[in-house]
Amino acid sequence: MTMTTTTGLDPQVRRRDPTGVRADILRVATAEFVEKGFGGARIDEIAARTHTTKRMIYYYFDSKEGLFTSVMDRSFDEFWRQQSMLDVNELDPLAALRHFAEISFDAFMANADFVRLLAVENSRAADHFATRAARNPPASGPFDVVPGILARGLAAGVFRSDIDAIDIRLLIVSYASFRTVFRSTVSNVFGRDMLNPERLSFYRKLAGDMIVATMTSIPDEC
Repeated sequence: MTMTTTTGLDPQVRRRDPTGVRADILRVATAEFVEKGFGGARIDEIAARTHTTKRMIYYYFDSKEGLFTSVMDRSFDEFWRQQSMLDVNELDPLAALRHFAEISFDAFMANADFVRLLAVENSRAADHFATRAARNPPASGPFDVVPGILARGLAAGVFRSDIDAIDIRLLIVSYASFRTVFRSTVSNVFGRDMLNPERLSFYRKLAGDMIVATMTSIPDEC
């Protein structure tokens, strides 16, 4: 007779490394959600590709929604961890802003899955990020860098005053994430691969040029 535990998992399941199993499930689930979206992703497929069972996945993550939430949290944390050590305090405001734009561009290029997951999340009204932000408001890393850069630039008289930190981030996000989300469309219509590795250094510099030029331009009088 097969023994079961109070969790409903048999001893063979319990003998597997929980940390390794969970990490493997998250890795495969990320690819599944990226490729097929939330609605198209199948727990059965994730279980088959991780040599586990639906019961094990539900044991670790409770539900498909719980699995997607964990995938988003993992991707979000990794994305911002890569920018959390950004130090621009020794740079003048123009150099600091350019450096932030270029490093942010690098982060988006290095985390294409995160960008695609954001597209999936936004198709679902971004409910998860609203909940996460309320639960864990950002208190460090790149969220704090931009306001300081802008304040120093304003004090030095080199930045315009009608653009705030959120505007700056949105400009960078739209410029960088567009390359991943609409890569196929642009390639089919214009015959240009926006993720061509031979041109990424040019696009990276262009990100900095765009942000610096925007912040140092003279706004039209309304």
